[in-house]
Amino acid sequence: NLVTGFAFPSDFQGRSAGVDWQNDLRLPRNHALTAGVELERQEAEGRVSGFSGFDADADNVALFVQDRFEWRDRFSGTAGARWDRQDPFGTEGTWRLSGTWVPGGTGTRFLASVGTGFKAPSLAERFDASFGSENPDLEPEESFGLDAGVTRSWRSDRIRAGATLFFNDIDDMIVAVFDGVAFRNVNVEKVETKGVETFVEFRPAPRWSSRLNYTRTDTEAVRAASFGLTDGSALLRRPEDEAGADLTHLFPGGRGQTTLSVLYVGERLDLDPVSFATVTAGDYLVVNLSGSVRVGGPVELFARVDNLLDEEYQEVLGFNAPGLGAYAGLRIGL
Repeated sequence: NLVTGFAFPSDFQGRSAGVDWQNDLRLPRNHALTAGVELERQEAEGRVSGFSGFDADADNVALFVQDRFEWRDRFSGTAGARWDRQDPFGTEGTWRLSGTWVPGGTGTRFLASVGTGFKAPSLAERFDASFGSENPDLEPEESFGLDAGVTRSWRSDRIRAGATLFFNDIDDMIVAVFDGVAFRNVNVEKVETKGVETFVEFRPAPRWSSRLNYTRTDTEAVRAASFGLTDGSALLRRPEDEAGADLTHLFPGGRGQTTLSVLYVGERLDLDPVSFATVTAGDYLVVNLSGSVRVGGPVELFARVDNLLDEEYQEVLGFNAPGLGAYAGLRIGL
């Protein structure tokens, strides 16, 4: 990607290749065991005119195992673990537990999960100097998260609704901040995110379905020893409110479908592209339309229209989102 609209033209190229193996094994007493290994190699090189460039690579080896089990058609759960060894951060283990309980004859389902996470900084975050953001001293992110929710169905699953509470505690979260001279990737010592996700699905008529969803998210930099952030401040570019709606129509005989989607994103903190002061970015609403139809045998025609109303908006201040766009193509199944 050649960036030329700045005082120092820059170029960054990244490559990755990987292979994975997974084996599934049915065990007695309604257990299913999954185990596998993943291998990945990342390579990157870049340059900034007038400065020295970089050439870096990183290898990652991961082992994972998971057990899924069921008990009397009322309870199901998973227990899994994963080990990652990634240059140059060594080996890190993570785990996750989840469970679902379905009381008989109620149409109600209770769900919960808890686990840990690990995310190493990418080569671009560590070394790409296109915007002065490189930081080879970045540490990996480590996280702990939990969620709990309930869903309920009525009228033979014609109506479904649900809500889920979530909480995440993240150590050394990687964010881009403005340090007075340039953008720079830094680790925020401790971040908390929490909120609620809700949805309602219903089928008002044969071959018609609809879904409404809403998410409320609160973010807080609990301990933030970096430029642009203070203890207790909200994270940039994380909207508190997001909502969506989908309306889908299925063609007779399963020949295809059309979907009208609406996405609303609320106000959020961002950086002014001129002064780099922290400001509030406005909300926006985008409408999309998509569809597909089988035209014979394995051939399927698909099309979509993005930003149907040609709304002018910016997901990140200073960068306009694409306007009205139409796309079409063919898929052939083998």
